[in-house]
Amino acid sequence: MKKGGFGCTTIGLLFMLAMGAFWLFYTINGMKLAEASQTWPSTTGIVEDTWIDREVDTDSDGDTRTTYKAYVKYSYQVNGATYSSQRVDFGGTKSYGSSSRAEDFLSQYPVGKQVEVFYDPDDVGEAVLVREASGATVSIIGSIAMMIISVVSWVGALIKRNRGAVL
Repeated sequence: MKKGGFGCTTIGLLFMLAMGAFWLFYTINGMKLAEASQTWPSTTGIVEDTWIDREVDTDSDGDTRTTYKAYVKYSYQVNGATYSSQRVDFGGTKSYGSSSRAEDFLSQYPVGKQVEVFYDPDDVGEAVLVREASGATVSIIGSIAMMIISVVSWVGALIKRNRGAVL
C-alpha cells in the first residue's frame, strides 16, 4: 500500500473542491455587483446585434450535448462617449438546451430596439440591461454541493485507505 503523497483521487477531489469554491466566489461576486447596481444611473441604449452560438460537447462515451448561448450586443452613450457591452445581467452568458429557448430569450432584444442601460458611474464601460444575478440561487446550491461531495468523497477515500493499511 502506498503511503503519503497525493493520489489521483486526492488531486481530482481537490480540483473539484477548488472549482466549487471558484464557482461560489463568482456567484457571490455577481450578487454583490447586482446589489451595487441598484443605485447605478441609467441611459438609453440601442441593441446592435444578437446571435446564438451553438456548442456541441462530446463525453468519453461518445454522447453529445448541445447548448445554445444567446448574446446581445448594445451600445449606449455617457457624457458624449459611446460604449458597447454584451452583459445582460450579472448571471453570466445565457445558455439553453434548445435553440428555440435561446431565440425566445433574444426575442426581448430585437436589433434596433431602445433599451434602458444601467452603468457603473465609477467605470462607465461596465453596464447591464437587468440589475440582477440570474440563476444565483441554483449556482450557490450547486457550488456548495460540489464542495460537500468532494470533501465527503475525500474523507471516504481516506477511511478506505486506512482500513486497507490496518488489515
